[in-house]
Amino acid sequence: MLPYGLQWVDELKDLKFLLSSLMMSRQSRDCTMTMLTDQKAKMLAGELYIANDPELYAAHLRAQEILARFNSTPADDDEERRTLLRDLFARFGEGTVLKPTLRCDYGFNISIGERTFINFDCVLLDCNHITIGDEVQLALGVHIYTATHPIDAKERRSGFEYALPVSIRDGAWLGGGAIVCPGVTIGENTVVGAGSVVTRDLPANVSTPIETFVVIINYNSLILNESINIWTTNHCMEVLSGCGQPLSHSAAIMTHRAEPKRDRKGFLSPPSHTTRHAGPHRAVTKRVEP
Repeated sequence: MLPYGLQWVDELKDLKFLLSSLMMSRQSRDCTMTMLTDQKAKMLAGELYIANDPELYAAHLRAQEILARFNSTPADDDEERRTLLRDLFARFGEGTVLKPTLRCDYGFNISIGERTFINFDCVLLDCNHITIGDEVQLALGVHIYTATHPIDAKERRSGFEYALPVSIRDGAWLGGGAIVCPGVTIGENTVVGAGSVVTRDLPANVSTPIETFVVIINYNSLILNESINIWTTNHCMEVLSGCGQPLSHSAAIMTHRAEPKRDRKGFLSPPSHTTRHAGPHRAVTKRVEP
């Protein structure tokens, strides 16, 4: 046995080692918590972040569990659906109805106002805030995206992504299959036609359609001649975004801006004059100024 004084020194060394270990453990835990919090903070700030960190992954799994229960509820169980959505979302207003099925990433970034109606099969990718106002109507299959990726291939393939908030103001109506891209705000009472892809902000009370005719020509034969209704603003509109990029092996694009005309049955018809540009092995997209 060691003399009493030496034994006390030895015990003191053990105590110092224990305290040092505890401090290191706490620093490591604090560092991990900071890293996890930083990824979520970066996501909400619109900065590049890694989506598969443990905190975000756990939040995603929780949302998917709630969605699985929501999407399998009986048709007459409105109260259960409301309970689940209040648990999932940051806000789910009084008198609001949301029909299954629904898909989202986290849920906690979604706020929906009062007396809003969201129809079947909508997708709300809420890597950033999605704010939907009062008395908004979203038709079948509307998609709202906040998530996006770097254009630079090296950066994108490294696993980074980012997200920009979307806001749908009071009284707006989005037609079936409409897609709202990251960072967009749709103004109060504005109407977005079915099948539209909204890439820029729309002001309040917009309801005037501009018809864009897109003709895709193979080098031997016409393969598509289709008119598309696009709701737009005073901003320049990019038709088939990704201007200048090939759309098919040998195709060309023509766009023509015209005021909508209707035949006797009320269907929109193309204008009497169009211009075609065809050429093998390339695609051309023109910008349309409203």
